[in-house]
Amino acid sequence: MANTVLFALFLGIRLRIDRQQIALTWEMLGFKLHRPRPVARNNITKLVYIPKHSQTGFLGAKIEVAPQLTIWAGTRKYQLCGAGGSMNSEAEVQWLAHELSDWLGLSITKE
Repeated sequence: MANTVLFALFLGIRLRIDRQQIALTWEMLGFKLHRPRPVARNNITKLVYIPKHSQTGFLGAKIEVAPQLTIWAGTRKYQLCGAGGSMNSEAEVQWLAHELSDWLGLSITKE
């Protein structure tokens, strides 16, 4: 739990998509890490949305899984929302998925 609080306070995640490329930058205490590395925007091939759902976990416990949004650029995966993400509201994730879909000219794949 302490790790979660520290990450929330000191970790920033920035997605940048412009006319040339897509880049995801993790920022912590002034350090920047590009993971995965930036890729040309025309390599973006897929936008995947997985709605909030529940799974059966260890010993039959019910586990709520946050909605997920992923951009695929070639073989690189840019996970924007989901476990550990800053957006866990279904409405926010759906809104972002539709905005990206319109801007990138891609349909949303639902899984």
